[in-house]
Amino acid sequence: MEGHIAADLYGEALQQSSIESFPTSAADYALNDAQDNGSDDWYNEDGDSCEWESERIRNQFVTVGYREGLMAGQEASAQDGFNIGFKQSVSAGYNLGIVRGVTSALNCLPNELKERLVETEEERDKLKQLHKSVNSLSTSDALKLFHEEQTRTPAMQTENPKPDCTQISDGVLKNYYKELQSLINETPAIEACLDMMKQ
Repeated sequence: MEGHIAADLYGEALQQSSIESFPTSAADYALNDAQDNGSDDWYNEDGDSCEWESERIRNQFVTVGYREGLMAGQEASAQDGFNIGFKQSVSAGYNLGIVRGVTSALNCLPNELKERLVETEEERDKLKQLHKSVNSLSTSDALKLFHEEQTRTPAMQTENPKPDCTQISDGVLKNYYKELQSLINETPAIEACLDMMKQ
């Protein structure tokens, strides 16, 4: 019943609008073409706006692509720099960690056990001093020292192509490790323990 009421009320209006909006014969098509004044872009008053819009979108995509390319290049460059820095610093950091670990472990031992491992008082004092020195060095200070050593080393190599061992002073970080190695070489009990850790 409701369908009949809607058809009765709106039927005539729908039929008239469909007849007016859609031409049904060739004469109606010709009449519509004549009303358009022969222009092909009856759907758009300004034909240049399509070209302008496509140009704007193309420029936008070019800009976005350019930015993404720059960002990818920067990330690759940063990653390369990180890889180079890591290769240069990993051994220095590892050696500093060994010095801190060994001296801290020896410092925590009871005095009787320290006396058995390190025979002379002089060597125990050196290990204690090395422990204080290494633990007073913060991570940021160690990083600064490493950076200073790295910037100083190439300058020395360019000044003296064949450097004399007495002229080059090793960096502080390298000295810590060398000092620990010399102390360990003098104490065979500690050396045996370190050899077991390496395996």
